[in-house]
Amino acid sequence: MPPDFRSVDFYYNAQIEKHICRHFASSTKAGGTFLEDITNVAQLLALVDESTLVEKKTQGRMRSCLVFEHHREIGRLGIGLRTQYDAGLIQQEMRDGIMIDFVNVEQLPTTNVFTLVCTWEKGRWQLITAYPGPAGEPFPHPKWDAQQNEQSERFWSRYVLLKLKKD
Repeated sequence: MPPDFRSVDFYYNAQIEKHICRHFASSTKAGGTFLEDITNVAQLLALVDESTLVEKKTQGRMRSCLVFEHHREIGRLGIGLRTQYDAGLIQQEMRDGIMIDFVNVEQLPTTNVFTLVCTWEKGRWQLITAYPGPAGEPFPHPKWDAQQNEQSERFWSRYVLLKLKKD
């Protein structure tokens, strides 16, 4: 792994860019969003050049979470502890064929931290997803092994996605 990261170290395709778009300010999906001045993946990756890597975490299936800290706020957190919300307020929505839990909130807290989830392939980082905030866990998925699903289920039993109420 290279000691320093630059925006040019990351590769992505149109499918990945479409996936990451759910984390831009115009998204209606539950979860964190980048601030309005970050409107595409290229702008997001440019933040890497101005940020400090603060954590590298291995995430099952050969994935790495690279957590960066920027000098200014770059997004809104879209995750919270379940214990902070009334269980009756938890709703569900379909995401990539999986039902996920979320809570509608009046506002999302801001953050200067963002996570890039990627794999190291052919001498470069293949971007999988990106979101504001610290590293989390992917949602459980039937094609994963039992250990990864158990780890994901443990995480999501403690956390819930937050969704900004729309006017």
